[in-house]
Amino acid sequence: MGEEDDDEDDDEEDVIKTLHNVRHLYKGAVTEYLVEWVGYKNRSDWTWEPEMNLQSTEGKALLAEVKRSSKWPELSRIILRNRMDSPQTT
Repeated sequence: MGEEDDDEDDDEEDVIKTLHNVRHLYKGAVTEYLVEWVGYKNRSDWTWEPEMNLQSTEGKALLAEVKRSSKWPELSRIILRNRMDSPQTT
């Protein structure tokens, strides 16, 4: 019974609430989005996800929306510039 419950949990996917930010890694080869998940209230639960991980219906819709946004390309450039100007902390 316990094993079946674990398998069911693995099949469930978290639902994307919104995208907050974008970053470009490896000279633009990889683009990641800062994802806020439904049911997670703490900012520390947000995760950076590559675009290929956002292929759910909600993810595709949010990606299309932010890419159409007039502020998104500007935000993307600012983040990229800030990442290049400041030392990385891990």
